[in-house]
Amino acid sequence: VENAEPLVDRSGDPLPEGALSRIGTLRFRAARFGATEDVVGLAKRGELASVHGMPELILWERGTGKKLHALEAPRGSQWIAASDDGNMVVVAGTSDVWAWDLAESPPKPKWKWKGDVPANSTLTALATAPGGGTVAVSDSGGHTWVLDGKTGELRVALDGISRTLAYAGKDRLVAASGPDAEAARVVIWDLATQKIQHAIDAPPGETVADVAVAPDGKSLAWLGTKGQVR
Repeated sequence: VENAEPLVDRSGDPLPEGALSRIGTLRFRAARFGATEDVVGLAKRGELASVHGMPELILWERGTGKKLHALEAPRGSQWIAASDDGNMVVVAGTSDVWAWDLAESPPKPKWKWKGDVPANSTLTALATAPGGGTVAVSDSGGHTWVLDGKTGELRVALDGISRTLAYAGKDRLVAASGPDAEAARVVIWDLATQKIQHAIDAPPGETVADVAVAPDGKSLAWLGTKGQVR
């Protein structure tokens, strides 16, 4: 029948040609998956952003799971962070970091950074400062870089393996750190002086798996590999 309305599933998504119904749903469903994935909420926009180990960034409508955009992203995209106003999303892949301006429609890349990541290293952590003024990224080879949030240009380079990153205010960076991949302490860097302000050692036999900082930057918690939160 000519000019017939296209068939859709119960969520209103179009069906493939020749299909009469769909078992399951396309909502919150990425077409391709890699080895790792990460997601961040964009509360003020009512959206979610996710990466799935592939060169793709997906933006979703939070309330319905509808896919809004699928954008080209760095190879091996596995870490994602966002500015607190939700208008900038940053993704780290195997060795590149890209940022998007979500205020544009469709979203457009703001900058792309490819630093001196050694061939035998991969990026391991990513964080954005309050306000999005800087972006921090680290690799498995013992390097941490702080980039300008507007341009992607390098501001600060720090030494020391960082297993995870978080900001405590705009000028302090918190990391799980150690002499190798087994991060045995939490360190707080002062980015203005590029010096460690504080260091908290994990108990003997335990390493730090993750860190989180309160919105006011005045307190932090860390998760140990034995499952305890301190």
